[in-house]
Amino acid sequence: MRGGAVKRFLPWFFPVLVAIIALSFWPRLDLNEEVSDLLPDGPGRGELVLLKESGMLDRLLVTVGSENASSLAAGIDLCGRVLEKSGMFRQVFFRVDNRVATRMPQAVAINLPWLMNRDDYRRLDALMSPERLDKQMGRLFLFLNSPRGFGAGDIVAADPLGLTAGILSRTTGLAGSLRFSITDGHIVSLDRTHGLVIAESRTSLTDSAQAAGIAKILAGLKARLKNIGATIKITGPLPHTLANRATIRRDLVLLLPLASLVLILFLTAAFRSPAGIALFLIPALAAPPAVVLAAGVYGRLSSIALGFGIVLLGIGVDFAVHLYFARKSGQSISELALPLSAAAATTIGCFVILLFSRIPVHRQMGALAIAGLSYALVLAVFLVPTLLPRGRRWPDNNLSPPVRKRGRAGSCFVLAVWVVFVVAAILAWPGLRFAGDMRQMDASGPEVAAAENSFARIWGSKGNEEVIIGANGVDLSAALDANDRVAAALAGETGRVRSLAPILPGPACRRERIARWRDFWSGPGRGFGEKLQRAGMANGFSARAFAPFLARTREPGQFSPAALLDALPPAMRDFFIRKDAAGRPMLLTTFIARDRGDIPARLALLGAGVRMFYPAKWRRGMAVEFRKETATLAARALILVALVALVFLRRPRQAFAAMAPVLAALAAMVLFVRLGSTAMNLMHILMGIMVCGLSIDYGIFAVAGDRESSSRAVSVCAVSTLVGFGVFAFAAHPALRSLGLTTLVGIAAAWPTALLVTPLLGGRC
Repeated sequence: MRGGAVKRFLPWFFPVLVAIIALSFWPRLDLNEEVSDLLPDGPGRGELVLLKESGMLDRLLVTVGSENASSLAAGIDLCGRVLEKSGMFRQVFFRVDNRVATRMPQAVAINLPWLMNRDDYRRLDALMSPERLDKQMGRLFLFLNSPRGFGAGDIVAADPLGLTAGILSRTTGLAGSLRFSITDGHIVSLDRTHGLVIAESRTSLTDSAQAAGIAKILAGLKARLKNIGATIKITGPLPHTLANRATIRRDLVLLLPLASLVLILFLTAAFRSPAGIALFLIPALAAPPAVVLAAGVYGRLSSIALGFGIVLLGIGVDFAVHLYFARKSGQSISELALPLSAAAATTIGCFVILLFSRIPVHRQMGALAIAGLSYALVLAVFLVPTLLPRGRRWPDNNLSPPVRKRGRAGSCFVLAVWVVFVVAAILAWPGLRFAGDMRQMDASGPEVAAAENSFARIWGSKGNEEVIIGANGVDLSAALDANDRVAAALAGETGRVRSLAPILPGPACRRERIARWRDFWSGPGRGFGEKLQRAGMANGFSARAFAPFLARTREPGQFSPAALLDALPPAMRDFFIRKDAAGRPMLLTTFIARDRGDIPARLALLGAGVRMFYPAKWRRGMAVEFRKETATLAARALILVALVALVFLRRPRQAFAAMAPVLAALAAMVLFVRLGSTAMNLMHILMGIMVCGLSIDYGIFAVAGDRESSSRAVSVCAVSTLVGFGVFAFAAHPALRSLGLTTLVGIAAAWPTALLVTPLLGGRC
């Protein structure tokens, strides 16, 4: 007897060993919650790359608060030093050079020949008259002898006509809509109770591993600031990443054990024997190796994909359950070959379709499901027979009602309800909304929203979404030329555009401007030097007071971009000029506060080297992409399951009958989204494909299997799937919650359809 038991359970040894070895690799799994993994491949992802390259996803904005001025200054310095020493940031900006107010006018004044546009020359023409020149010299003399003019002598000597002011007026929006003042070298709010620290991470703050490391540093910093009477609030991508990471992991920790426990209890109750636990162990043994294999293929595995992979327990048990019921009712392996092969082909085949999805998370889930379900099928074939030894019979159960013949009226009513249900979904399809806004997948919560509202209130940020335009080049010169083309295309958008183009033109623009400078001083401006000297001396200046400017009218010298770049605060400079891995400037960014609708068309004419991230347009594009992806994958899944059903069942009527649960499941999901006034997202797409694979299995077994054992097996499989995925309906994270709700609705419709409608359509009633 003991030898028989050992022989019976010996096949379990190898799968258990493989699962234990796979679990030993789990602590080393590299998980991520990158938002880009949730987006379709294509132009939309390319536009998101520009958002990353511009550094928008790397910046940490720290607002230090204190009512005490000395505590505020100490808090800003402490915050800046701690972030600098952490080594996790390439740059931390918390002090401003006291000379910043004079450095830019000086840099512009010495580079006038290369920065003046046609409007500046019109102003210069107006200043050529003796009367205007005399008034200008009088104003300059008074300015230099006033407190405001202290230290401005070099600027006046290089630009006595005040042309610098016109150029600087085109750069007033470089700081955006933020309102602040500079106090003791710190950026402080207008009410002097808050300071700003800007840090740029070495990697994207949407990377969960990087975000977790920075969160630890900030936690320690908060404690130290509290001791000196200061606080901090964090805004930017980091709080969203941390909130999503914490929410997903909390959901997985709480819900996956719950799903496993409920599934074990259900199977034990359903079978009234230890066979329920043993059947649960089959997919449980398949899940760990599948996860490790998928992680090996893709390197980094999405946490959402991991959660999905583990709850494959609810799907993988289906093969074992069908085998168990069929063998228990006396069916042989050859009799099971048709429905089991068809079920495996449809379920696994639907996940093969996901390998061709344009969404990375879909591909990861597809690979994970294929590996897990294939292995679960093999394990079921070899291990289920060990649960049904000869000479012993497990207690029966009555999970499904006995099969009864229905009258003609009852059958017609059932079919009518099913038809109306499907037709209603077809009519509802055009009215579905598709979510292009990834913020619907954000679980950041009210705390993060409160911090962002506080930032807007303190710093005056209007919260308007800016259009980001990237001008690329193989080097700085090429990038500057592309940036000039952008500036030309946006001419007339004064006050809305933030760009370095007015003070940092490219080589082509500089050549044009220096030629115009020489033409002016050799033509209309000839002899101006003597007029300037006379007017200056008449108003108290020396004869050589404006020698630097006059020398430049004769020979402009060399353009000095270094002086212009050094005059910008580092955080502002790096906001507009991005570098490649080798440290070479490759991208210049331009920001537009609002769009009137024609900017994309204007920029499209600029050709290569210019890219754009336009948030509203991007979201509309994503919605279109999701709609296309939904239609494409759904069509492929329907074609696949229909072909498999036709190939295995051979008769069109039976194939159509087997498709009834699929149509009911898809109809239920469409109506659920439509009536719930929500938008379709990538989780709806994913679960729609999965539910197609499961629903067709129910239909195939209802058509080709033993009527009584199949109905019981379908019921057990449906409930186990509802349990495995249904717990995610209670998840806090929107993506996981969508996954659970969609499965609940789809399977809840497919299950009764397989038991009631499929037999009618297949002629088995």
